[in-house]
Amino acid sequence: KGGRLADLFDRRMPLRAEWKDETFHATLRKDGLISFKRKSYSSLTAAAKAIVGRSVNGWTFWQYRGANRKWEPLARLRK
Repeated sequence: KGGRLADLFDRRMPLRAEWKDETFHATLRKDGLISFKRKSYSSLTAAAKAIVGRSVNGWTFWQYRGANRKWEPLARLRK
């Protein structure tokens, strides 16, 4: 079941998002913070808002590289 980001991952994880034909890269840190453009965000939604300019669902906005090496929405990890 989906909990805090820091509880779901035990290592740094590269993230990416695609918005308006651009690809953005961030890092999910072990402490659960998201690093994006030299700033730290306490939630996926806050980091996504820095790109989009409004609140969006960060769990569906950000992607991680899954077991098959394909980029997948982070929401898949919450089940």
